[in-house]
Amino acid sequence: MINNVKVKFNFRYHLVEYAKTHSIAEAAREFQTTRKTIRKWLGRYRTHSLKGLEDKSKRPHRIPHKLKELDENRIHLTREKYPQWGPKRLKMLARLPYGASSIYRVLKQRGLCHKQKKYVKKRDLRAWKKANYKAFEKMQIDVKYLNDIPELYPAFRLLGLPKFEFTARCIISGATFVSYGFTKSGTNAAIFLDYVMNHLKYHGVDITHMEVQYDNANEFIGHSLKKRGPSLFQQKINEHNLAHGRIPVSRPTFNSDVESFHRTIEQEFYSCTAIESKTHFFAAAYSYMLFYNYFRPNSWKENLSPHEIVKKHIPNADENVLNLPPIQLEHLIPQLVQAGGYHLPEFPTETKKGKNVRYCSI
Repeated sequence: MINNVKVKFNFRYHLVEYAKTHSIAEAAREFQTTRKTIRKWLGRYRTHSLKGLEDKSKRPHRIPHKLKELDENRIHLTREKYPQWGPKRLKMLARLPYGASSIYRVLKQRGLCHKQKKYVKKRDLRAWKKANYKAFEKMQIDVKYLNDIPELYPAFRLLGLPKFEFTARCIISGATFVSYGFTKSGTNAAIFLDYVMNHLKYHGVDITHMEVQYDNANEFIGHSLKKRGPSLFQQKINEHNLAHGRIPVSRPTFNSDVESFHRTIEQEFYSCTAIESKTHFFAAAYSYMLFYNYFRPNSWKENLSPHEIVKKHIPNADENVLNLPPIQLEHLIPQLVQAGGYHLPEFPTETKKGKNVRYCSI
């Protein structure tokens, strides 16, 4: 009863009124409390009237560990620079020397938090995946549109950047490989698959038990009106003797691992990197992929990087197994037509004043 706010106020009011008409000692006996308590409420009542009978805030007058305004401004400016990063990502990637909870408090107080969607509990298949697969036993392949990213769009228009990112991701280790193309075609999808598989073979990865998963887009299964037999992408899968399967129609959650990477690379690379040229774009993409595969911890995978997880599953794995430079896939079309073997092709080049300029060196 005492914990009820209204009851507490009335109790203190009757206590004070009784003490005014009687004595403090009599009031203490009547209300079964101490004389010190009676004096406290009587003093507050005489000083602040009825307002003095309400509870006072227990908020401390000084918080020794509270961030200084200079530190809060640093968090504010970093958030403005990377508006899509949350507290944990700001601490990890921007290397802010504060706790994630402190960063969140500053963001919330300054109105910099995004409106959170209502949480819907989903099936957690991590334990099942770990029990049924090892590193490089299942890869998800998908295509990401780049021309709908607001921060990248000006550079995309001015510099003529590729429109599509082709992505392959291991569901166990999180190891990811990307390349780029101007068209979302079956030819580019087949080249990308061949490029990734030849790279894994070259570095000693056994792909005989690998399963490839993809969606029902035309670049993977072929156009329904023109298709005769397996698509070019599926032919390449058969050449490498890979098991493969398609996800149900309109169910992108079945490709959740690769879709998760698409969101991550957009937030950590595309939306916050100033692209100066096509050469710089490929070089920066290569740098980010090295960081992602070798150094970036994944909170959903015990805070381990893909390289650390691969080492746990394949202790004698080649150190360069995750080092695959992104390329422009159209540059390999002649090699695909000639059916020639290749592992690491020449980097895409552009003609500049009569000279061939490499995008990046291996």
